[in-house]
Amino acid sequence: MIKTIAQIRVLQRLCQACIAIATTCIAIFLGAILKIYHLKSELGHLVEYALLTTTVLAGILVLILRYVRCPVCHNVYVGKNEPTLFNDKCRYCGRRPGDTG
Repeated sequence: MIKTIAQIRVLQRLCQACIAIATTCIAIFLGAILKIYHLKSELGHLVEYALLTTTVLAGILVLILRYVRCPVCHNVYVGKNEPTLFNDKCRYCGRRPGDTG
């Protein structure tokens, strides 16, 4: 259960990190496919597992972030009609982590 905006921001940062790692894995595979360098099969399997894991985790986090509600105003934090997944404040009440009053 998410109780603070800071926890929502942690989920957003984790999703961003997963997307960055998956993008890096794709770049590694593209370099090997284009024969820029040689990728050993053992390392290739590790990169493959990292790509699969981070892609699945990022997908799950995107689904969670699309439906998580702001603990202050109880609306969908990222917006319902046009969501922006990595915004730093609530789309409705404008609260940020650490805001008071």
